[in-house]
Amino acid sequence: MGRRRALNPPGAERAFLRGLQASFPGWGGPEDLRWWFRREVGGPVADLLLLLDGDHGPVAGAAVCHRLVRGLEDAGAGAARVAILSGAWTDPRHRRQGCFRELIAHGREVAARRGAGALLAFAAAERASTPALTAAAAGVVGGWGLRTAGSAAPARPAAALASGRQPSAADLHRWFAARPGAGMVYGDAAQFAVQARLRRRGTVVVPAGPGHWAIVEGRGGVARVHAVLSEDGPLTAAGWADAFAALAASPPVSAPLLGYTTRSDVAGGPDGDLDASAASVFVLPAGDTDPTPFLAASWWLQGLDRA
Repeated sequence: MGRRRALNPPGAERAFLRGLQASFPGWGGPEDLRWWFRREVGGPVADLLLLLDGDHGPVAGAAVCHRLVRGLEDAGAGAARVAILSGAWTDPRHRRQGCFRELIAHGREVAARRGAGALLAFAAAERASTPALTAAAAGVVGGWGLRTAGSAAPARPAAALASGRQPSAADLHRWFAARPGAGMVYGDAAQFAVQARLRRRGTVVVPAGPGHWAIVEGRGGVARVHAVLSEDGPLTAAGWADAFAALAASPPVSAPLLGYTTRSDVAGGPDGDLDASAASVFVLPAGDTDPTPFLAASWWLQGLDRA
């Protein structure tokens, strides 16, 4: 019978979660799936793509998430639609059979159908998905996963770090929206709070040097820096790097610190003291669209934008 594509078929959420859990042990449960793929963030909830293979049922899947981007030159002061290929998985028994390439092709079609100007995908250099994305992409935007160098420092209690004056969700949303480059749009403070995991246990908002704050989540033995923000106007590359260095000197929740940036001047750190590994943004055409505006943009993405 061969493989066939399915878009949001009945029972897609259950099948998708089973696929993620089988492919990535410890991935999470229904609550995690709802957070990743059942929220409206600038567009409809994610489309769930499945590959079905005869009697085997679903053998691979990926989600196409829908967002708005502001900061593209061709969009002026407005926002453009973009899609993100996320959560791709393949049953271990069906790997190396071209499933991911089929999902990419299907994702491009769905993105075009939803009016997206491009389909983006985040992937580290060593990921098995990278060759297929490289072949399908119109180009690549540089991105780096950041990790503090050296041994982990002792953790400090989150409650102590979070004490004192705290910015409101509205403050954080306003500061983040002032980024000086292209990035995802989060419509209001409530939507931003969910995106930044502000309400999740283990997430704290902490000072990160003069005039700067960081949203940090301690989980899995590391502290994930979802965002660095400036309360004194748009964040600069120097301010971002200095803030990360301040966090590393007094680590919140746990260490080492993990972060993400699409700025090469941030990835180098103030003195080259960050471990930076390639984690690029692949820009794929959505259908027959021209993705040049997305490739030409000056992207300013942080950790929370990859969700």
